[in-house]
Order: sequence, then structure tokens, then C-alpha cells
Amino acid sequence: MGSNELIANLFRISQTEQKLKIDNIQGEDNANKTHYKMGKDIRKFIKDQGGIMPENLPTPTKSLKQIEKEIEKVNDSVESMIYEIRGVQVMLSSGVVKPYQVETRRINKETEFYNLKSQFAISSENNHDGVRCLPYVLAE
Repeated sequence: MGSNELIANLFRISQTEQKLKIDNIQGEDNANKTHYKMGKDIRKFIKDQGGIMPENLPTPTKSLKQIEKEIEKVNDSVESMIYEIRGVQVMLSSGVVKPYQVETRRINKETEFYNLKSQFAISSENNHDGVRCLPYVLAE
């Protein structure tokens, strides 16, 4: 459900609740009729104003469950790369590459910057899989 549809539904609900209270509408059948009429009136208003009807709003390419599963996979993979050393949770710089989609050399460069020894150097692919030094250990 997109924000436009959500807003329309919240508006319909709030207006229906107000009408039920103001007109002192009693009984489930009467309340249902009021909800239906309010929904119909709000749909008519949206259409008259040139708005997009809820059924014509674009739908997301992925469901909420799919997105939640993807997030869970990333969280699980990140948690498996966290180590505890001397009571401090740390991650190797090489472990940050996959879940955060950054290059190891970028992480190392940032770490070197904070160590005040930054250099512009890229390891060759033929030299130990492009690795010239041990990975940095990163804490929070």
C-alpha cells in the first residue's frame, strides 16, 4: 500500500468515525452502511479531483516479506562476521565489502586516513589476490 492509498484510507476511517459519533449511529449494520457510503463518497472525490484511484496506483516490485527476508539475510551475514576480541565487538575490513557493497581498498583508505598515513595506491590483481596487507580490524 502506497502513501496515497494509506492517506485515503486513514481519511476515510477518521471521517467515518466522526460521522458515527456526530450522528449517533447505532448498530453494526448501520455502521457498515456508513463506512460503505463514506468510502464511496471519498472515491468519488478522488475521481472528481483527477486523482489516481487506489486500484490504479503503482505496486512495488517486491513484497514486504521479500524485502524483510533480504534484510534478514544481510543481518545474518553481518552478524556472522562480527568477532569479539578482548570484550570488544569488531569486524575485519574485508568483511565489510559484501554486505555494505564497498571495496576493501575504500575501507582501508578511510582507516589509513584516520591513522594519518593515507596513500593513493591500488594493489595489483596478480599479487596475492590484490591483497598487500592484513585486513584492518574495525570497531564501532
